[in-house]
Parts: sequence; structure tokens; C-alpha cells
Amino acid sequence: MNIRWTPRILTLALMSAASFPAAATLTTSFNGANGSLTVASDAGDAIALACAGGNVTLNLATIAGPVACNTVITLNANGGPGSNAITLATMTSADFQSLTTVTINGGDSADSIVGSFLADIIHGDGGADAIDGFDNPVGSVDQVFGDDGDDTMTWNPGKDDDLNEGGPGFDTSVIVGGGAAETFTIAADAVNVGRVD
Repeated sequence: MNIRWTPRILTLALMSAASFPAAATLTTSFNGANGSLTVASDAGDAIALACAGGNVTLNLATIAGPVACNTVITLNANGGPGSNAITLATMTSADFQSLTTVTINGGDSADSIVGSFLADIIHGDGGADAIDGFDNPVGSVDQVFGDDGDDTMTWNPGKDDDLNEGGPGFDTSVIVGGGAAETFTIAADAVNVGRVD
């Protein structure tokens, strides 16, 4: 009679009780008095914000409240210590008519971040992050900071002006040309030593 299966069952039981991490959690908070919406992760979540039926959605689900898209004035999206995929690219000015300020913080680890239609302030924080400021109004500037780690910051045609500042580490700024003849000029910044324009 073979009884070798008994210790294996005991081992699995111990692992299920002590070795598996808790599930990641996303939280949302909206202050109706000042129109401030904050979305935060405590791990490595996806954060995809948009609007459906006039209400804010997070990862395709309507957030608690609900929160009307046109009542959001400031938006903060904060990644957790894991690798987050954060995108605000499907948000539109037609839906978020009152939105004036967008701040994205990737948190630690290697995050993927795509900004909004506004002039965003984006921090990759720790880790090798991939950041695309996306679009912004003419005459404004997306401010993209890679921070610690070997970061990649991308500018695509028609996405207006971006400031890409890498921070500590070996950083890459990717400039994607369009279909027409273009000229790109790289020069030392007249004010900020070590920065190029």
C-alpha cells in the first residue's frame, strides 16, 4: 500500500495558508466639494480611466458614486509598488469638460504610463518605466519625469509639446516622426545645465 501522498497534502495545505500574497486592491476617492478624483493601487494593477454613460469608469466598470465625468476638476492616478499599466488615453475633452489638472505617479517597479488629452504631470518613480505623455492642448506642455531607473519616454507625431526629463539612470527619449518631411533640432538648454531642447 502506497502512503506517500500524505505528506504532499500536508505541504499544499501549509502553502495555501501562508504562502500566497493578498489580492491587489484599487481604491477611488472623489471630493465633490473641489472636484478632486484620486485612484490608487496598492500593488501592480491596471488603471484605465474613461467615461461611459456620463460617468467615470475604471477598467470598464463604473466607479462608486457614481461620479459624473463633467464634475471632475483634478485627477490623480497613483500606481502601487508593483508594475502598473496606467492609461488615460481614452478620456476626451468632450466628456471631462471641467478637468484642468492631471497628475500620474507610477510608483515603484517598471510601469507603463500613457497620459491624457491635457498637459499632464507624470512621474515614473522607481523602476524602468515606459511613458507616453499622449496629447495636450496647443501652447501647453506635458511634463514627463522618468525619475529613478532606466526609463523610456516617447513622443508621437501630432502630440504637441512635451518635456521629457529622465532623472537618475540611463534614460531614452524616443521621438517618432510623421509621414511628412520634418526637421528635428537638438540643442543645449540655455537655462538648465545638462538638459537638451
